[in-house]
Amino acid sequence: MTKETITYSELARRLDDCKLFNNAPEGQPVYKFVRWYEHSGVVVSLRDDDHVSDWDAGIAGVIYGETTDDIEFAFEEWKDYIEGNIFYIVVKDPDGEVIDSLGYIRGYEQAEREAMALIDYELSKPRTGHKPKPDKRIHK
Repeated sequence: MTKETITYSELARRLDDCKLFNNAPEGQPVYKFVRWYEHSGVVVSLRDDDHVSDWDAGIAGVIYGETTDDIEFAFEEWKDYIEGNIFYIVVKDPDGEVIDSLGYIRGYEQAEREAMALIDYELSKPRTGHKPKPDKRIHK
């Protein structure tokens, strides 16, 4: 099998020529270019063309789907992961024991709300079987 190197523009033309997605509305593209900007962090975005003039950015790939909405929905989840916007929460008791945890939370504000809800829930439970720590003071 022979490998062929093609430009993103050529790939876009070939995607247009292929009628892979018959459900796409007329005139609506079934693909978008993924732009990757990396300079003291990573930012990704979708573009309709492959033109990038920045020295620290470029086209990282092509994403395609049946509709633009499908593409944008799938991209947003991936974007959060790439840009570090996915969080994992661990709730511990005063002794450092893990009480609960929750992962794959998108967005800092949502992670903060989930953490507070977990803590509020744990605090609302009756404290059965709780053994107070021994008093280390010396009694005379």
